[in-house]
Amino acid sequence: VQALEEALHVVQHYYQWVPASWINIYAYFRLRAALMPNLQGIDKDGWTAQRVRILLHGECRRPPVVVLKGVVPQETSPLSLRIAVEDRVLHETVLPAGEFSITTQRRADDISSPVPWALELTIHTDKSFLISRVSVATDFHPRSYRIRHLSVSTEQGRALVCYTTAHARLFSLLQ
Repeated sequence: VQALEEALHVVQHYYQWVPASWINIYAYFRLRAALMPNLQGIDKDGWTAQRVRILLHGECRRPPVVVLKGVVPQETSPLSLRIAVEDRVLHETVLPAGEFSITTQRRADDISSPVPWALELTIHTDKSFLISRVSVATDFHPRSYRIRHLSVSTEQGRALVCYTTAHARLFSLLQ
């Protein structure tokens, strides 16, 4: 809500009058930058592409712990899902239709000397389907599953919440 108020204030101050869609677009990108930084492949309503990408920065000896909760639709069931950091697979599974919850585990052999890092964490799936949305311009986005929660925890215990259903509720205000 604060982002919407800020967007309205900025636009009114600098431009006096603009179409409401411009305000929505400005607010959307401000919210996305604040709530979902370094995250690609997740739509504002939680639908994912076949590849979700998260850039992680910091220093660690072990891969992060990933918590992923969501729903697999009938259209992509059964769904093969793989969570990896760089080329190292953290978790691989086949999911049936319905709700799922995954938490990756650290292994004893994951310990190495500490190094500063900028890692790419990816979540890959093997299937997608098209959702047709009627809007100003009809768009077709291939989707794989719907996320309800995605977070990443480092070995220092710092948790980065990448996506929750609360994020989706904020974004729904912009529609």
